[in-house]
Amino acid sequence: MRARIMKEYVYCGFGFPITLRNVKITQVNGEDVPHIDYAKLRKTVLELLARKPSRLIGKEVRFVRQCLEMPLTEFGEHFGVSHVAVKKWESKSDCVTEMSWSAEKDLRMFILRKLGKSPEAIISLYDLLKTKYPNTVPARPKITNRTLALS
Repeated sequence: MRARIMKEYVYCGFGFPITLRNVKITQVNGEDVPHIDYAKLRKTVLELLARKPSRLIGKEVRFVRQCLEMPLTEFGEHFGVSHVAVKKWESKSDCVTEMSWSAEKDLRMFILRKLGKSPEAIISLYDLLKTKYPNTVPARPKITNRTLALS
């Protein structure tokens, strides 16, 4: 088994494509197998989603909820909505969830809190979301770049 470095590798195991760069690949039984620290990748993706410069899509919300190991009802209660609303957000799949901007800001800050980030980091994110990503974002933008690039 000989390893090689792949400049770009698209990983879809979280429900949406993520482009990883410089991934060590080994061929096992004729299939490429990436050497990925999945726990570290999951945390990195969570943090990137919290800071994502555009609205969250349904698959990303589902990923967050599953990573935080929260059932629909508990997740919904945390953001002041029913489990039906959470299912609706997640069912948007590759489209923007249409959750209220205040709920999305809460979700993004909640992610950082669950990752153990400092209060200063959470406040910094709040200030960024308050000024950089206003409510003027269209409700249903088309997704042009369907991958999240990680270096």
